[in-house]
Amino acid sequence: MLDNGEGFEQLTKRHLIEYGVEFEFDEQETERPLFYTINFDDNLNASVMLIEPFWRIDVISTVNTDLIAISIPAMDICLFTNFREQEDFNLMRGMGQGAYITAKSKEREVTEKIYIHKNGEWFLYLDTSEQLEELFNEELI
Repeated sequence: MLDNGEGFEQLTKRHLIEYGVEFEFDEQETERPLFYTINFDDNLNASVMLIEPFWRIDVISTVNTDLIAISIPAMDICLFTNFREQEDFNLMRGMGQGAYITAKSKEREVTEKIYIHKNGEWFLYLDTSEQLEELFNEELI
C-alpha cells in the first residue's frame, strides 16, 4: 500500500516507475528478456517482494507465466524470470549470486536464496528433483 497523503492506494508498476525505480532486462540475441532486474534507491528497497499484487498482476503479465523465480541478493536489486525457462533461470541465478557477493562486501546483502512464486504462494527453491516435479505438476499445486 502507498500513502498518497489523502489515503492509501495499491502500489503498482506505474508507481515504481514514477518513484524512479528502473526496470531493466538482460537480452542476448532474443526477442524476449532472459530475466528482469529491478533497481531500487534508498527510498524503496527489495521489500517489494512482500507486495502480492505486484507479483500476481504486473510480473505475471510481464513474464507470461505463473511460475516465477525471484532473487533478492541486495537491498537495492531484485531479479526475476520465468522459472519454466531453465536456461534463463540459471543465468538469473548466476547473476544473483554475483550481486550477492558484491553486496556482501558493502554490507547491503539480503539473501543468496531463490524464491518461487506460483499461484499466489511463495516457495523457497530447494533445487531438488522432488520439488521440480511438484512445481511443474499443475495438479499438485
